[in-house]
Amino acid sequence: MEVYAYCFMPSHVHFVFRSGDENPKGLIQDFKKHTAKKLIEAVQENPQESRKEWLLWMIEKVGAKNASVCKIQFWQHHNQPVEFWTNSVIQQKIAYIHNNPVVSGFVTDAVD
Repeated sequence: MEVYAYCFMPSHVHFVFRSGDENPKGLIQDFKKHTAKKLIEAVQENPQESRKEWLLWMIEKVGAKNASVCKIQFWQHHNQPVEFWTNSVIQQKIAYIHNNPVVSGFVTDAVD
């Protein structure tokens, strides 16, 4: 996997990446599985996390609504992957991703 750009927002994540094995859906699935496990562990094990009970309750509540989930659900199950074919489109999407936190008011300037 080659990552060209990414941005973590409060409600979503953007990535521009290339899958070496031509399986982007598998990469997204693996990323979500690994990060969900690590983030939930971090919440559970951090004695200073003031929102621990609420966060764990929300994750369990969402998981209970989904029949395909055992107990908890961190990530939503829908993805919106888009395949890019030209360098100009790739550059346009990278600029959009890097400017997303600027437009949302989280930072004052994008990093190039």
